[in-house]
Amino acid sequence: MKLTRTERIVNQLILGVFALFAVIPLVGVLFSSITPPSENHGGFAVPRSVDLGNYGAAWTRGNFSSYLLSSVIVTVAVVILSVVLATFAGYAFARMKFFGSSVLFYLLLLGLTLPTEAFIIPLYFNM
Repeated sequence: MKLTRTERIVNQLILGVFALFAVIPLVGVLFSSITPPSENHGGFAVPRSVDLGNYGAAWTRGNFSSYLLSSVIVTVAVVILSVVLATFAGYAFARMKFFGSSVLFYLLLLGLTLPTEAFIIPLYFNM
């Protein structure tokens, strides 16, 4: 399908407007985070001076170091366990023939084709 120059310009303008709607709140949050507490009164304003102390205060008050450490431990453990189990499962499906192997293989493929949101949304409603 060939687009005319006018159609491309209109597409780019529409995408630019939507990009601004997505980026402007992020820029506001960034400006608010680097504004010194004495000057920060809420709202969207360009800071007169830059203060990165807010990040240090949030790090200590929020105990992010302990949360980061626990997240790294869980992530490393899950990745290692997943790689080992996936290797064993791949070997079993490729080299061994056992009762129900084709059904289990297709169930595995079906689980891989479903998006994560299909599982997360029902779990959210259960919570």
